[in-house]
Amino acid sequence: MARLGKIYQNENISFNYSDMWKEQDPKTRGPSCVKALVKVVNKIPSIITIYNYPEKTDKSTNELLKELNNSFINQGWNIIHSDIGSIDGANSIEIVANAKMDDRMLQLHTTFIFHKESMYVFELTSCPDSAEEIEDYNRIINTIIFLQ
Repeated sequence: MARLGKIYQNENISFNYSDMWKEQDPKTRGPSCVKALVKVVNKIPSIITIYNYPEKTDKSTNELLKELNNSFINQGWNIIHSDIGSIDGANSIEIVANAKMDDRMLQLHTTFIFHKESMYVFELTSCPDSAEEIEDYNRIINTIIFLQ
Protein backbone atom coordinates (compact mmCIF):
# COMPACT_ATOMS: atom_id res chain seq x y z
CA MET A 1 0.00 0.00 0.00
CA ALA A 2 1.42 3.37 -1.01
CA ARG A 3 1.89 6.00 1.65
CA LEU A 4 0.34 9.43 1.27
CA GLY A 5 3.54 11.15 2.41
CA LYS A 6 3.24 14.56 0.72
CA ILE A 7 0.66 17.32 0.95
CA TYR A 8 -0.19 19.87 -1.74
CA GLN A 9 -1.84 23.07 -0.50
CA ASN A 10 -2.24 25.83 -3.04
CA GLU A 11 -4.77 27.19 -5.55
CA ASN A 12 -7.47 26.97 -2.79
CA ILE A 13 -7.20 23.15 -2.72
CA SER A 14 -5.39 20.57 -0.64
CA PHE A 15 -4.69 16.88 -1.27
CA ASN A 16 -2.24 14.20 -0.20
CA TYR A 17 -0.11 12.10 -2.53
CA SER A 18 2.41 9.30 -2.20
CA ASP A 19 6.09 10.14 -2.06
CA MET A 20 6.55 7.33 -4.62
CA TRP A 21 5.44 9.88 -7.26
CA LYS A 22 8.05 12.36 -8.49
CA GLU A 23 7.11 15.94 -9.27
CA GLN A 24 7.61 17.22 -12.80
CA ASP A 25 9.68 20.39 -13.04
CA PRO A 26 7.22 23.31 -12.69
CA LYS A 27 9.06 25.17 -15.49
CA THR A 28 7.94 22.53 -18.01
CA ARG A 29 4.23 22.74 -17.14
CA GLY A 30 1.62 24.90 -18.83
CA PRO A 31 0.08 27.88 -17.02
CA SER A 32 -3.11 26.04 -15.93
CA CYS A 33 -1.20 23.00 -14.65
CA VAL A 34 -0.75 23.27 -10.88
CA LYS A 35 0.93 19.91 -10.32
CA ALA A 36 2.29 17.07 -12.41
CA LEU A 37 3.48 13.78 -10.93
CA VAL A 38 5.23 10.87 -12.63
CA LYS A 39 5.81 7.28 -11.56
CA VAL A 40 7.64 4.71 -13.70
CA VAL A 41 7.14 0.99 -13.11
CA ASN A 42 8.75 -1.60 -15.44
CA LYS A 43 9.74 1.23 -17.82
CA ILE A 44 6.08 2.26 -18.20
CA PRO A 45 5.26 5.77 -16.99
CA SER A 46 2.05 6.81 -15.30
CA ILE A 47 1.30 10.52 -15.04
CA ILE A 48 -1.04 12.42 -12.73
CA THR A 49 -1.72 15.96 -13.86
CA ILE A 50 -3.78 18.55 -11.96
CA TYR A 51 -5.18 21.66 -13.65
CA ASN A 52 -7.08 24.69 -12.38
CA TYR A 53 -9.17 26.62 -14.90
CA PRO A 54 -11.44 29.61 -14.31
CA GLU A 55 -14.93 28.31 -14.96
CA LYS A 56 -18.27 30.01 -14.61
CA THR A 57 -21.17 28.16 -16.14
CA ASP A 58 -24.92 28.05 -15.86
CA LYS A 59 -25.01 24.49 -17.22
CA SER A 60 -26.19 21.64 -15.05
CA THR A 61 -23.81 18.88 -14.06
CA ASN A 62 -25.80 16.52 -16.32
CA GLU A 63 -25.28 18.86 -19.30
CA LEU A 64 -21.56 19.10 -18.53
CA LEU A 65 -21.31 15.30 -18.24
CA LYS A 66 -22.90 14.89 -21.68
CA GLU A 67 -20.54 17.50 -23.22
CA LEU A 68 -17.46 15.94 -21.61
CA ASN A 69 -18.44 12.41 -22.69
CA ASN A 70 -18.90 13.65 -26.27
CA SER A 71 -15.54 15.43 -26.14
CA PHE A 72 -13.76 12.24 -25.02
CA ILE A 73 -15.50 10.18 -27.72
CA ASN A 74 -14.65 12.77 -30.41
CA GLN A 75 -10.98 12.51 -29.37
CA GLY A 76 -11.01 8.73 -29.88
CA TRP A 77 -11.52 7.60 -26.28
CA ASN A 78 -13.84 4.70 -25.44
CA ILE A 79 -15.81 5.62 -22.29
CA ILE A 80 -15.64 2.81 -19.72
CA HIS A 81 -17.37 4.67 -16.90
CA SER A 82 -18.75 8.16 -16.27
CA ASP A 83 -20.58 9.43 -13.24
CA ILE A 84 -21.63 12.53 -11.32
CA GLY A 85 -20.63 12.91 -7.69
CA SER A 86 -19.50 15.33 -5.03
CA ILE A 87 -16.09 16.04 -3.51
CA ASP A 88 -15.90 18.16 -0.36
CA GLY A 89 -19.31 19.63 -1.19
CA ALA A 90 -18.43 20.53 -4.80
CA ASN A 91 -20.05 18.92 -7.86
CA SER A 92 -17.77 16.50 -9.67
CA ILE A 93 -17.70 14.36 -12.78
CA GLU A 94 -15.60 11.23 -13.12
CA ILE A 95 -14.75 9.72 -16.49
CA VAL A 96 -12.69 6.59 -17.14
CA ALA A 97 -11.79 5.92 -20.76
CA ASN A 98 -9.49 3.71 -22.86
CA ALA A 99 -7.78 4.40 -26.16
CA LYS A 100 -5.19 2.59 -28.22
CA MET A 101 -2.14 4.74 -28.88
CA ASP A 102 0.42 3.23 -31.25
CA ASP A 103 0.63 -0.39 -30.02
CA ARG A 104 -0.30 0.30 -26.39
CA MET A 105 -3.65 0.59 -24.65
CA LEU A 106 -3.90 3.67 -22.42
CA GLN A 107 -6.41 4.39 -19.71
CA LEU A 108 -7.42 7.87 -18.64
CA HIS A 109 -9.03 8.53 -15.25
CA THR A 110 -10.30 12.10 -15.14
CA THR A 111 -12.10 13.88 -12.32
CA PHE A 112 -13.60 17.33 -12.95
CA ILE A 113 -14.44 19.29 -9.79
CA PHE A 114 -16.49 22.49 -9.98
CA HIS A 115 -15.77 24.71 -6.97
CA LYS A 116 -16.87 28.34 -6.85
CA GLU A 117 -15.61 29.83 -10.13
CA SER A 118 -12.92 27.22 -10.78
CA MET A 119 -12.82 23.85 -12.47
CA TYR A 120 -10.12 21.54 -11.13
CA VAL A 121 -9.17 18.63 -13.35
CA PHE A 122 -7.30 15.63 -11.92
CA GLU A 123 -6.09 13.26 -14.62
CA LEU A 124 -4.26 9.94 -14.47
CA THR A 125 -2.81 8.57 -17.69
CA SER A 126 -1.65 4.97 -17.33
CA CYS A 127 -2.06 1.46 -18.66
CA PRO A 128 -5.33 -0.30 -17.77
CA ASP A 129 -3.43 -2.89 -15.71
CA SER A 130 -1.61 -0.28 -13.56
CA ALA A 131 -3.65 -1.18 -10.47
CA GLU A 132 -1.31 0.40 -7.91
CA GLU A 133 -1.18 3.70 -9.79
CA ILE A 134 -4.99 3.73 -10.12
CA GLU A 135 -5.26 3.11 -6.36
CA ASP A 136 -2.81 5.99 -5.72
CA TYR A 137 -4.92 8.28 -7.92
CA ASN A 138 -8.12 7.30 -6.10
CA ARG A 139 -6.42 7.97 -2.74
CA ILE A 140 -5.52 11.47 -3.95
CA ILE A 141 -9.12 12.12 -5.01
CA ASN A 142 -10.35 10.90 -1.61
CA THR A 143 -8.12 13.39 0.25
CA ILE A 144 -9.21 16.54 -1.63
CA ILE A 145 -10.45 19.43 0.49
CA PHE A 146 -11.05 23.04 -0.48
CA LEU A 147 -9.24 25.71 1.52
CA GLN A 148 -11.81 28.44 0.86
